Amino acid sequence: MSKRLSGILLAAGLLGLAALMFLQTFKVRNFPGTRFGAEIWSRAILICLGVLALVLLVQALRHRALTLRSSAIGIFVGVLPAAGVSISNLIAYDQAKKNSKTPERFGKGSEEGIIAPESANNATMGGALMVLVALGDPRGCGGGGGACGAAGA
Repeated sequence: MSKRLSGILLAAGLLGLAALMFLQTFKVRNFPGTRFGAEIWSRAILICLGVLALVLLVQALRHRALTLRSSAIGIFVGVLPAAGVSISNLIAYDQAKKNSKTPERFGKGSEEGIIAPESANNATMGGALMVLVALGDPRGCGGGGGACGAAGA
């Protein structure tokens, strides 16, 4: 738990540190909201988000077998007509828990318990878009609703 918490605190600290470094470097005297201040803050936030994305990518690569398995589940469920994201999330979470070496950590912030449903969630829309492109049928995107259903309408 403390390792996960320290990673979150590190990311938040890097965000603040980058913002302070930009402000000190350019000797900004005006407040955020003015044009120059807003540009500085947006650059600082983008740099910190990039660092955070790299940290999350490293975590996903540590569990690459789980990520690939959950993504495959998401694509398969996405191709099924009228099957939605919630079904793929539940199946991926269940399979991750069954295949985990430490299933007792699930429900308490386990990395595996977060990575599996999120991978399946992202892959489900890809599977639904395959149906939409191949058949022109938006039902694969959750009954015609959602982002890809609106594109097919």
